[in-house]
Amino acid sequence: MDLAAELAQFNPDPALAAWVGKLLDKSKSDALTLQQADLKIRALTLELAYYKRIRFANKSEQFSAEQRELRKAGIPTPAPRKPKLSS
Repeated sequence: MDLAAELAQFNPDPALAAWVGKLLDKSKSDALTLQQADLKIRALTLELAYYKRIRFANKSEQFSAEQRELRKAGIPTPAPRKPKLSS
């Protein structure tokens, strides 16, 4: 049963009924805000997991066939060049 309907059974002071009504409305709006925030957090968490998979997936850490052969032969591979940033 609705809290406002239960309160109406006791014939409360109109000011009290209005105050309780405002609190119930505030509670509903706060619940909606929390639900929206929770949904946004879940979406951002999934997006972050996706970007981590892209960035740190196994394919980015695998050696090419040429690099594997050089590693087996004991020949050091050159360090990757950093791209030059244009000003």
